[in-house]
Amino acid sequence: MSTAAPQRVSVIIPVYRGSSTAVETVKTLAADPYQQKEIIVTVDEPERGFVNEIKKAGAIVLEYDKRRGKVTAANEAAKMASGEILVFLDSDIVVEPGFLTKAIPELEGYDLVEFAKAGIGDGIISALASIDYIIYDAMLELGSRITGHSIMMNGSAFMIRKKAFEAIGGFRRMYSEDLDFAVRSLKHNLRYKLARTPMALVKQPKTFSDWVNQRIRWGYGLAEWARVHVKDLLGSTGVLSLLFLSMLVILIPSMTAAGLMYMLSTPVGAPLISYVEVAIYTYRLVPVGHAMLEPGIIKIAFALVVTPAIVIPAYYMLHRAYKAHTNLLYLLVYYYVYQPLLASIYIIGAILYLLKLRIDLEWVV
Repeated sequence: MSTAAPQRVSVIIPVYRGSSTAVETVKTLAADPYQQKEIIVTVDEPERGFVNEIKKAGAIVLEYDKRRGKVTAANEAAKMASGEILVFLDSDIVVEPGFLTKAIPELEGYDLVEFAKAGIGDGIISALASIDYIIYDAMLELGSRITGHSIMMNGSAFMIRKKAFEAIGGFRRMYSEDLDFAVRSLKHNLRYKLARTPMALVKQPKTFSDWVNQRIRWGYGLAEWARVHVKDLLGSTGVLSLLFLSMLVILIPSMTAAGLMYMLSTPVGAPLISYVEVAIYTYRLVPVGHAMLEPGIIKIAFALVVTPAIVIPAYYMLHRAYKAHTNLLYLLVYYYVYQPLLASIYIIGAILYLLKLRIDLEWVV
């Protein structure tokens, strides 16, 4: 058993104006048995009531009259932090009691540890977003177990050694600063891990329009990330990129279904369609006419029936592995409605970026 003194931890929470969630999170962290800690809340355009509350909760508060954006706020707070370990939490993150006590041991042997996440809030959007988080976490965990690294991360809740953060140069001014940070961490050969516990809970947007706007911004950021790092993704990190792309195709149903339909349209898929037609006629699997055996019908059947018959049970098993709750109805809605909608929104965001259209993304970088 190690007798080394506990390392000092600096928790950094950037906030715009105010956040009731951040107040509760600070209270939970302040009550954490882990003693060697400081909690820094950096606030742009602060609301006076929030500042008073967050100070009473136990945080060191950095106030700025103008909105600087998350990247600048986090970088400047990190410079002032006294901890050897930096924990970054977004203002919409809820943590469980004893979060730091459970989290710090996860960093042993690693430079960067991301916490698994789940969505919380009222309504079906939160339930479906939670499925999204579980799938994303599974992809990152599998990839990091195989390679010890990652080219992607969700930066709403993670911890990193301060020396490693400084070696990378902190966050850069990008819409998806966390994805950019992940690629640069790989280029610096930082050891990455996705920790299942403790889990960070992410409060979801209250309205559907807020959810759409947030996801459009994510799609915008994804396109920016891909453009900036195209050489990295196809070059030195090409093998790792291929690994993550293959997992995305498996784990994201809209991509899986679209890819399968495309494959069936190629010479590679033609023999499979012919085999299916022969099997149906030979074994009289369905009492339908010849029109129902058109290749297009078979492709749609694979996308709408065969693929989900494989994917949905896999999603359920992932939830069991992460000790998360879901049900068949949510999984069906997630597959047939949520994911195609999400993929469409991401595409819209990417197109907006590629066309260099000026829109209000309600975000400062």
